[in-house]
Amino acid sequence: MPTPAAPVYCPPVGTPVPPAARELRCESCGGTFEPAQLAPRVTCPFCRHAQDVDPALLARLEAYRDQVERRVDAIDDERRKTARYDAWYGRMRRGSPATVLALTFGSMIVPSGVGFLLWGVVSLFGDAGQKLMPFMPIPLTLFFLATLAGWYVWMYSGRRRRRGAGAIEDAAIACPGCGAVSRIHPGATTTACDFCGSSLLASEPVMGTSLAAAERAEHAARLERYRAEREGIVKVYSYSMGSYIHLMVLGPFVLMTGGGAIAFSAEMIAGREPFNPAIFLVWAMFLGCLAAAAGISLFKRSRRERWRAVLAAIARATDGELLAGIDGLAGWLDRHWAGPYDLRFLYAGGYAHGATVSAGGYAGLLWIDPTAASEHHPARTHLFLAAWIPGVADDGPQERSPEARVLLEDLRRIHDVQLQEGGLFVALDDTDMALLRRDPTTATELATLFPRLASLADALDAAPVAADA
Repeated sequence: MPTPAAPVYCPPVGTPVPPAARELRCESCGGTFEPAQLAPRVTCPFCRHAQDVDPALLARLEAYRDQVERRVDAIDDERRKTARYDAWYGRMRRGSPATVLALTFGSMIVPSGVGFLLWGVVSLFGDAGQKLMPFMPIPLTLFFLATLAGWYVWMYSGRRRRRGAGAIEDAAIACPGCGAVSRIHPGATTTACDFCGSSLLASEPVMGTSLAAAERAEHAARLERYRAEREGIVKVYSYSMGSYIHLMVLGPFVLMTGGGAIAFSAEMIAGREPFNPAIFLVWAMFLGCLAAAAGISLFKRSRRERWRAVLAAIARATDGELLAGIDGLAGWLDRHWAGPYDLRFLYAGGYAHGATVSAGGYAGLLWIDPTAASEHHPARTHLFLAAWIPGVADDGPQERSPEARVLLEDLRRIHDVQLQEGGLFVALDDTDMALLRRDPTTATELATLFPRLASLADALDAAPVAADA
């Protein structure tokens, strides 16, 4: 009696063909089977025939399983770190120019205005008002503290968003017997065909696909952890009043001198106070403070537009995008840079701008913050090329080809090129920063570094990383 033919699966037209699996077939009866545990010697469950498993195949499967398990452990570790950051900053609201401006005037300027208002009201009561003068700081202090308390409560009253990253996708495999497509979880060495029931082993292409899926999941989990870390610091920095320092300093003087000039002038015109030439000095102080505040604002605006124009020209030349401020920098890092970045560098001054670049399939960023905000927030120019570099982005061996060593040495003769977890990173030194501040247009020369960085990434067998929206 002839043996019935095995069923054959006919996939729909246009279905992509996944990598084929291997079969573990009995040498005696020809049946395929899935052993309870991979070992150097296995027994067929149908005819009880014992046979040896290829030692090289067994070693490769065990190494593959260990590699995926390390990825899974790394993903779990990234998730725990993300949860810790989210516990501190998850409910904090991000500031905006409008909220920072409101905070500046609400906590600094408004109390001064309220003080003058109380002073005017108290002065109407004559001698009784003079007795109330010593108690005026009390309501002012309470008003100031209530303002700060209100902002603090508002800042931490946001809704915590749910995070999720690091799920490893199952790999599609084709049965070598019937051609049906099944799924195998990364790290699993055996499975069964969903169509004909044959036992399948992970082949070399299947292992490569599964390892790539685990690598993508680890990259996503790592990116989410760094995103949570950056998000918290960005939220803190978003309430910085550095751009309004001149208003915070000059604002109270404008109120004091302006209020005094108007009040005393009105008293003199009404005849309740004798004319005093010193009133012209008060008006001069008021108009001087007002002119200084306006002049500083216009100067800062013109300087900011100069840097904006330079980076916008670079973005246009490279088909990129112009970025500005802390949101621009953090947004690009969150999408592309799955590696550490000094958190103090997240602070963006009033002139900070960046231009995105695409070079050789890699996402790049040129970021310039030309002025130092403090000793902890120095001026800087940084270049990023997002890439997954074997041996740097993971715990694999660091093997560099002769071509990669030559390219790296050539680049390091000009700039300090670093191989980091997130990709290739370049930071200009103080000398280059001084030259750049003298002539901002020289920033266009920095854009020519990106094709060379992309060539170095290719020589390092790096892979572009997909943007994470």
